[in-house]
Parts: sequence; C-alpha cells; structure tokens
Amino acid sequence: MRGKILFYQSKYHWQSLSIFWLFFIQNDIIQVSKNNL
Repeated sequence: MRGKILFYQSKYHWQSLSIFWLFFIQNDIIQVSKNNL
C-alpha cells in the first residue's frame, strides 16, 4: 500500500514537471520567434 502511494506521488510529480517544462520550452520558442520578427 505504501509503495502504491509513493508510485502515485512520483507519477503526479513527473506529470506536473513535464507540464512545467512544456510551458517553459513553449515560452522560450515564443521569445525566439518574437526576436526573429
């Protein structure tokens, strides 16, 4: 049971982390495209 909770926590952690990185990379691309214009 304890391992299951740990697994869910790590799964949620990586999900939120990947969402953060997607936003961060997207923001980076927007900055670059603005500079090109």
